[in-house]
Amino acid sequence: MDSDAEVRRAVYDRCGGRCECARAGCDHPVIPGGERYTRRFDRTGDWELHRVDRSKCHTAANCLLLCVGCHRQTPTYGRN
Repeated sequence: MDSDAEVRRAVYDRCGGRCECARAGCDHPVIPGGERYTRRFDRTGDWELHRVDRSKCHTAANCLLLCVGCHRQTPTYGRN
């Protein structure tokens, strides 16, 4: 299994610096080091990993990199 740091790096490299949401017109930039572990007000460039299938572990294939605003709009946001 990949370490969390390896998964974060692989997903960030894949996204090319942009939110991977499917929302039309979303082109939010994300920046290295912008990953957040605490819930604060949105800051430009902040991002979080979103697990596509919550029954599976964190792997690059099962994660999307989303800006905080888009992640908050997912149906499973805030659930463990």
